Amino acid sequence: MGGNMEVMVFAAANDLMGEWTFGPAYCQFWICFDITCSTASILNLCAISLDRYWHISRPMVYVSAVCRDHSSFVMLHQWSQ
Repeated sequence: MGGNMEVMVFAAANDLMGEWTFGPAYCQFWICFDITCSTASILNLCAISLDRYWHISRPMVYVSAVCRDHSSFVMLHQWSQ
């Protein structure tokens, strides 16, 4: 969540001021960080959707195959890429 807050604060400042005043190097870093956080968020939503699909379509297999540690690992893995 900390990364998304950094992205949003500078986006809001950019919108309010009407121009980027934080320098060209930080602009490039901010763009990369914005894309990374957005992609990780989309992948997280995809993982949640798959998890819900598997839970509904195969409830007996799901209960025996998925545990809290597995779900945490999947989300951590997606945010670390």
